[in-house]
Amino acid sequence: MRWFHDVNLGGHVGIFDGPLELAEAARDANKGPNPFKRLERIQWPGIHINPGDWDGAAALLRKPWPEAVSMVRYVADQVRQSRELPLPKSVKRRPRWSDDDGDIDVDRAMKGESDMYRSARRHRSTAPMHIAFVTNLDATIGWWHTNSTGVFFRSAASIAMSDILEDAGYSVEIWIWSRGLNVFPEPDSEQFIACKVKAAGDVVDYDALCSSMSDWFCTQAIVGSIASNPHAKVKDKGLGVEASLGNFYLENGEPDWYSYGIDYWVSYLDIETDCQVIPIPMVCGSKDSAVECAKNVIDRIISKE
Repeated sequence: MRWFHDVNLGGHVGIFDGPLELAEAARDANKGPNPFKRLERIQWPGIHINPGDWDGAAALLRKPWPEAVSMVRYVADQVRQSRELPLPKSVKRRPRWSDDDGDIDVDRAMKGESDMYRSARRHRSTAPMHIAFVTNLDATIGWWHTNSTGVFFRSAASIAMSDILEDAGYSVEIWIWSRGLNVFPEPDSEQFIACKVKAAGDVVDYDALCSSMSDWFCTQAIVGSIASNPHAKVKDKGLGVEASLGNFYLENGEPDWYSYGIDYWVSYLDIETDCQVIPIPMVCGSKDSAVECAKNVIDRIISKE
């Protein structure tokens, strides 16, 4: 867990290394008779937690959730039937040596070698392409559940796509985020919480991802973790910011983080520079809309090959 106070952005950032760490931070920050966030009763198909049972909530991250998984498998199966992925390509730089151009190599120069200048040229080969899905859990537009399981359609699309792409040889990581306004006292009142729920190359654990990318996890664990901020005392939940419905890309093909709702807070996500970063659209309405979202995103990834 890392908390940052950003005066320029006017708020506080919490970056968590995994959903379990986030749930434990929420538990520890809300101990005592007057917690900021009380764990509410959670009772959906496959999800049952008693009020205040933070340990029970954390345990759900390791338990099967077949009701939610079935929804994600539907999305994955529909996409697999309609899309054939090519082998991923990776552009790597390999060193080349010359006697007249590039950066001088001191060791070669001291040995008197003529080829003492080093330059890096691109070499294209078949290798894993790195993808980073960035998924919002609480935007005020498009905030619909798949059904009473509470899995976001956009989360279902992210999970299904990561499974499909990993099977095809890609390397995929998934980030979840939540942003709130007027959470802390002025002038630095904003809050941004982010967590990597899947590292690149990890096995796609449907049950764990469904839980950590669900409505119950966002409204309970993520909101509860805000109180763990050591820089300021939380005053309000401030759940969700407005975001546009759309593809969230600029004319040059780069993500439009402002429209997506993250704005400059995205700089705190620890994403490698060689990743193709994908903001997941604000899917809403039905599981079939998640299928269409996944198809469109995969088409974008393929077009970047």
